[in-house]
Amino acid sequence: MKKVMAVLMAAGLMGAVGTTFAAPAEAHGRRGDCCVHYKAVRYYKPVDKLVRRVSYERVRFYRTVYAKRLYRDRCGCRTFYRTVRYYRPVAKLVPKVTYERVRFYKPYVVKQAYRRRCGGWW
Repeated sequence: MKKVMAVLMAAGLMGAVGTTFAAPAEAHGRRGDCCVHYKAVRYYKPVDKLVRRVSYERVRFYRTVYAKRLYRDRCGCRTFYRTVRYYRPVAKLVPKVTYERVRFYKPYVVKQAYRRRCGGWW
C-alpha cells in the first residue's frame, strides 16, 4: 500500500510541476476562449484604379464637297457640266479619352480578438 501511495504522490507531484512551468490556459482552470472578445475593426486598404476621363476638343478638318459646275465651250454654243471637288473647312467636337490613375481606400471589416481579464488570479 505504501508503494502505491508513493507512486500516486510522485505522479501528482509531477503533474503539479508540469502545470506550473508549462502554464497553458487549461492548466489554471481557464479555457482558451473565456476571456476573448471579438470586435469588428474596420481598416482601409489603398487601391489604385484606372479611371477613364473623356474631354472634348474642337478640331478643324476639311470635308470634300462634290458639285456640278456649268461650263461652255469656246464659242459659247455648247454647255456641259463637270463635277468639281473642293474642300470646305468644318469644326467638329472630337472626344479625347485619357486614363488617369486614382488611389482610393477600400474598407475592410475584420473581427479582431481582444483579451480581457476574467477576474481570477490571472
